[in-house]
Amino acid sequence: MNRRNIKNFQGCLIGGAIGDALGAPIEFMSIDQIRSSFGEIGLTDYSEAYGRNGAVTDDTQMTLFTAEGLILSKVRREYEGDTGIISAGYHALLRWLYTQETNLQDNLVQTHGTCSIVDGVLIGHKELFSLRAPGNSCLSSLKSGKIGTIGDPMGMFKILCHGFSSRVYLTASGSKSQVREWAFNPPRRRSWLLLERSPWNNSFHM
Repeated sequence: MNRRNIKNFQGCLIGGAIGDALGAPIEFMSIDQIRSSFGEIGLTDYSEAYGRNGAVTDDTQMTLFTAEGLILSKVRREYEGDTGIISAGYHALLRWLYTQETNLQDNLVQTHGTCSIVDGVLIGHKELFSLRAPGNSCLSSLKSGKIGTIGDPMGMFKILCHGFSSRVYLTASGSKSQVREWAFNPPRRRSWLLLERSPWNNSFHM
């Protein structure tokens, strides 16, 4: 069955954002802390995180920028070939970095060009200029200036080892053999299998 249609991508984005928002308030809590705060069965509805109910984390932010990169990659591919997909995804994640590290904005524009950094529509949404506890690994990977590859996960591909953005990116840009090879090599196999068993998984199968 071909699952690469608009409804599947919508399910990927919406399902991921729902799960992210549900988990945001307890992201850094132990199971005992969760039960102490929300009862024996734990969290069952949206709760406050980042000053509001239903707020998403940096995972959804990066997923949205990844999806935008894929949309823009169609144009890049016309004059860069397949490497255009990679560069479009990389520059999209640099735009996410632009929203997180305001002190780096001028440097990012000077290094990568205005068209690469101030592009797309997401950069125009002030709501995304919000720190949602981004991981040091994600920040340092993008600051390194290295794109990396699936076989050598640095930069962009190191980030794609985590979270829902990997599903969006690899579903659209990688061959099935590449996706399987990437996903089922340790230590990513355990995380992938946990994701396969998540309650939202029917919405965003590959």
